[in-house]
Amino acid sequence: MRHPRHAAAALLAAAWLVLPARGFAQHTDWLHVVEDGALVAGITDYETVTQTVGVRALHVRFPSGYLTNSPGWTGASSPPAGYSPLPGNTALSFNVVVPPTLGRNFSYWNGVGAVAFGPLPNGERLRFQQNSTFNPGDVNAIATGGSSQVPGFAIATTSPTGFLHHHIHYRLLGNGVDLATNGVYLVSVEATMPGLADSLPMYVVYNQGGTDAAGNLALEWVNANLVSTPVPVLPGAARVGLALALLLGLALALLPLNATPEFRR
Repeated sequence: MRHPRHAAAALLAAAWLVLPARGFAQHTDWLHVVEDGALVAGITDYETVTQTVGVRALHVRFPSGYLTNSPGWTGASSPPAGYSPLPGNTALSFNVVVPPTLGRNFSYWNGVGAVAFGPLPNGERLRFQQNSTFNPGDVNAIATGGSSQVPGFAIATTSPTGFLHHHIHYRLLGNGVDLATNGVYLVSVEATMPGLADSLPMYVVYNQGGTDAAGNLALEWVNANLVSTPVPVLPGAARVGLALALLLGLALALLPLNATPEFRR
């Protein structure tokens, strides 16, 4: 039987798809909580001061300089109902993972026409680093577009109550001669912590010099093709109605495993 956290995450992601699309993240960070011995991902939105468990895709625009510290990484001492905080005094780490349908750890789309993530056009790379400046020997991880997972590093250590809010940095690198090509890039990561199962993959659509429309279209594609089963885009009230139906399904998915057979099979 499918693990409850996987079913709940898929239903919430599906509900996210049929609601109006979000723009790029101004200050929206990854959120991590615990359920049934596993890390569960979501987001902390500092503009609306909300936490949403189950959202696993973000659209981030690179500012000038090809360097950003978004998204950050958070853990809540008082997480949403039904979840537990991260263990105290424990390091949260990450790995760069390979989406099975893409076969590479860093992908590119030029932002024109239908979304089609493919190989990097000119040897671009994405470097994960702790600080805004980088010196040889500093801890880092680099997604090169290869077919292998890339080991990450410890992001930060939680407080005794499980609280965490830390920003590492992400630099889009060219090939050593040319600057990175403008367009839309995609990378996927998982969170890890000792004693807990790894999180499901999380996806960041990085927009370098492209339009917000292209970035949002790529985000919709990621949600439909990588995060969850595709959901048809419906207009107006039908869209809201389907979202409510999916949220009802989410509530049923979260019922205890010993619920009556009419609700849990």
